[in-house]
Amino acid sequence: TGSYDGAGKLTLTGAGTLSQYQAALRTVTFNNSAGTPDLAEREFTFTLTDQPGNTSEPVSSRLSLFAGTAQYLADSGSGVLSGGVGADGLMGNTSTSTMQAGAGDDSLYIADASFTSINGGAGNDTLVLNGATGFTLDFTTLATNALQGIEAVNLGDNTTINNTLMIDLTSLLNLSDTSNQLVVHGSTGDTVQISPAGGTWTEVASTVVDGRTYDVFTNANDTTARLLISSQVTQTLL
Repeated sequence: TGSYDGAGKLTLTGAGTLSQYQAALRTVTFNNSAGTPDLAEREFTFTLTDQPGNTSEPVSSRLSLFAGTAQYLADSGSGVLSGGVGADGLMGNTSTSTMQAGAGDDSLYIADASFTSINGGAGNDTLVLNGATGFTLDFTTLATNALQGIEAVNLGDNTTINNTLMIDLTSLLNLSDTSNQLVVHGSTGDTVQISPAGGTWTEVASTVVDGRTYDVFTNANDTTARLLISSQVTQTLL
């Protein structure tokens, strides 16, 4: 059972398994109905008290509010990060295993490649590589459905932190339910390695999108597949 004291404290009591309590906590939502809400950051702290009265160390998660856009921040120990309706920014860290965005053009930030599941939901969603150091994200070895609802990848704008993306035809086609095109942003020092598994890729043209130049690749085995890579990014056909 649950009770709320009206001052910011929610208490859940009763016998239940770990998974049942996890499921209950994941249904908790924050709602600010003010016409001009206070945009100060909110911090949510979770503690667990067992039957003998032993209380766990607190685990925190933060929520920042922005006009028109919500930004969800995962602290250490937060395994699941969920967004809402609208253009959200989900800021994962090295402990964030699952990210689930809702409708809207969302940005999902990852600090490394250790995630279990990411779903951008409906809209034009961007996966952003945001680690303190560069890392390699290999789409070709991800588990089935580990990455869904993604229409763009941003390897970053910092030329001193270099990231690498590895991709093939199957992984590209599995990214989005609405498009067989992936747009890859990036900067000098970043790399995209394109595997011939599933079909050979060929650079066929260049195009300008929002003032940026991209090289366009198509696949011999699926003419609907298109890979647009920023011209600043090193492109390697394996």
